[in-house]
Amino acid sequence: MSWRRLPWLNIKRINGSLRFCGVNQCNIQLDINSSCCMNLKYSRCSSRSLHLCKNVSQSSSGSERVSCSEHETTGTDDDKLLEFVVNGQQLQGALWIMLLLHASQNDFNTVLALLKKAKAEGLEPSVRVMRDVVRAFIKNKNVDAVLYFHSTRGQPEQLSHTSTADTTVNLCTLLVEGGRGSEALKILKEFLSLGCQEIREEELKKIKADCRKLLDIAADKCDFNLTRELFEEMMGAGWIQPENFTVVPLLQCKMNSGDLAGVVDVAEQIFQDYKLLPKRMQVLIALLKDYTDRGLDVSVLTCINTASDGSNNNDPISRLVSLITSCYGDVQARHDLFFACLESGQPTAAGQVLQNLGKEIDCAQVVKMCGLYGKAGREDALLHLLSIYQPGHASFASIRCNMYSALLNVYVTRGGEEGGSKALDLYRAMLSENLTPSPAFLTSLTHLLDAVGIELPPTLTSHT
Repeated sequence: MSWRRLPWLNIKRINGSLRFCGVNQCNIQLDINSSCCMNLKYSRCSSRSLHLCKNVSQSSSGSERVSCSEHETTGTDDDKLLEFVVNGQQLQGALWIMLLLHASQNDFNTVLALLKKAKAEGLEPSVRVMRDVVRAFIKNKNVDAVLYFHSTRGQPEQLSHTSTADTTVNLCTLLVEGGRGSEALKILKEFLSLGCQEIREEELKKIKADCRKLLDIAADKCDFNLTRELFEEMMGAGWIQPENFTVVPLLQCKMNSGDLAGVVDVAEQIFQDYKLLPKRMQVLIALLKDYTDRGLDVSVLTCINTASDGSNNNDPISRLVSLITSCYGDVQARHDLFFACLESGQPTAAGQVLQNLGKEIDCAQVVKMCGLYGKAGREDALLHLLSIYQPGHASFASIRCNMYSALLNVYVTRGGEEGGSKALDLYRAMLSENLTPSPAFLTSLTHLLDAVGIELPPTLTSHT
């Protein structure tokens, strides 16, 4: 039967794609490139199943011949295993479509039945088809289906052909998500023991992202040994390299479990092994907040002295400051400690660090942090900074103007009468300090006060 005689079926060729669109809202799109590689897009919104018995060929004139038939959904419809002919090459198209269709619908039993029927007829789906089937089940998070194909089609002599790095990593991710970490680690080790496949450069980026996702999920489970072993196995395979974003889950795992002293242990080991020190500010802030919550005093000067003279100290904060000193130098370590004290609600300790820095204070870093605090709505940190940055400090007037501008951004974002009132207080405070607000500051303040219905003071009116 010619497709031209089927009014319910519309076939189009668009930029190398064959698109079959039925009136019963079945849509199948085949993307065929010059190397005869195909990608399938299928959608269905009815109970009828579209089965295409196809023989597609291209003549010298570029015409196409397609024969099609439609069947009601029955238990035997999927038994029709016919072939495509595309650019002279035969593909088991119907089998391929049916397998991917049911895998995408998470219909594991039908996929197994199709494979059984195919085997009875002497048909064997290609390695590529089975990989696509497995990836469809991964997308549906059907861990049992993925595990079945990994184990039953993954005999030692076949595993390197039917399983890939990305499907193995994603299977491990599903297992770890389900609390089956030891099983995931075993599968990963078995796959790697058979010898890794050569990974193309364009695939490596995705595999790295998949590995990071696996490590993040393991870290969320607060299982440090599992996270570390997964990291070591994947790094040994060359799937990941020791970089900040790949070692972060090791630190995060300890942070998630509340083991802050353990975080410092891990940070020291990472620095010793890879000369990396990620999340240093987050860890330092967490340690300082922990001291505050427990009512403990932070001896920041002891931390600084310990770091500078290299003496041993079991205090986690001192150890981390020493680590930052080794990595970034003494001045940066004190700046990190200064900002961490501000953000953790320790203005007195921050003032001590600021005094210790003296003329070594990096005004550019202070201005940068003011901007970041303003965007993040960190009113507390800015008020702490405002309270300790007094006359006599470097670039006093300029930096205080930046603090006031950052606070104004916080209040403009907050809006409302409270935001307007606090913004007006900032303006008055600047005038009392003989500071000159910038035109941008005055414009933002005026718009905010107008928006919330607060009358402009005479001094501000004269500027508008």
